[in-house]
Amino acid sequence: MKNYGFFILIITLFLSFSAPAQSYDLQETEQFIQAQKIEVSSSKDLDVLAQKIITQYPDSLSRVKAAYLWVAKNITYNEEGNGPQHYASNIDSVLKYKTTVCAGYVNVFVMLCERLGITAKEVDGYGKTGTQVLPNDKFTSNHSWAAVWLNGKWNLTDVTWGSGYTLEGTHTFTRKSNGWYFFTEPEVFILDHYPKKGQWQLLKDTVSWDDFISYANIGLGAKENDISSYAPMQAVIHSAVGKQVVFSFTTKKDLSTILLTSKQKGFQELGTLAKRGDTYYYSYKIPYDGQYDLQIDLSDVDRTKPGNYSSMVDFSYFVVATANREEVKR
Repeated sequence: MKNYGFFILIITLFLSFSAPAQSYDLQETEQFIQAQKIEVSSSKDLDVLAQKIITQYPDSLSRVKAAYLWVAKNITYNEEGNGPQHYASNIDSVLKYKTTVCAGYVNVFVMLCERLGITAKEVDGYGKTGTQVLPNDKFTSNHSWAAVWLNGKWNLTDVTWGSGYTLEGTHTFTRKSNGWYFFTEPEVFILDHYPKKGQWQLLKDTVSWDDFISYANIGLGAKENDISSYAPMQAVIHSAVGKQVVFSFTTKKDLSTILLTSKQKGFQELGTLAKRGDTYYYSYKIPYDGQYDLQIDLSDVDRTKPGNYSSMVDFSYFVVATANREEVKR
């Protein structure tokens, strides 16, 4: 295993990201998409679908919403990434089998946008998922998403991640469309999407690869819980046995408990969150030295009571803890 004991943190320990300046209501559009019974099994059929959308919506934003939701609701992620139905770049095959990987999602979405008279482009890059906190030191591409030109600017959209999810350790895709990755603000999108070309960060000050891989992994739980800011923001927590690390999470939703889990150390800790305003806090005492994973699962349910509870990771970290507090890197 690679030694991350000397991993240099680029940014200050307790940073937070801002919530998107604007969220988009997809409920009305979702009802329209669900009511469509058009058989779309080839690229030619997209013309019929596009005309339905154009007739229903006079404005471009609503048309893009409809394109996003149609793809998210009608295409299933091919978790195995193989078989006769796996033709990531062949739009007709994607529409015939209704299953693909990220490139197929993007290709269909971009073509549908084009049929709606809207410019969209594929963006290649790295998508940070799961609980593997630290990816390769050098950039590699493993994902693709889209940029849509609307209202005089590019807007970032990931229809693959907007279509559903696969829980860690399983190979079963769960379709659950969401608006988390529709026209996401660049400052938020960069936390788990790193484009191959820096221009597609759409940021005034671009983020380096080293900075990107220093961010904690944001899981599906954080999306479900509408977490707008959190700390620490870094993936690697340098500490020592017995030292307290304060976690904080800001949301308008009600939360109750926090579950901290390490697969490598084989332990769990269940605690009750403290609250001040819209921010929840938990002080975690480092129990072990060494280097190990740490997953955070937040819930609005009081899991201190007996019962069976579902779990969905909000954040993933990597702990580098010394036995002697004086040895902690500053």
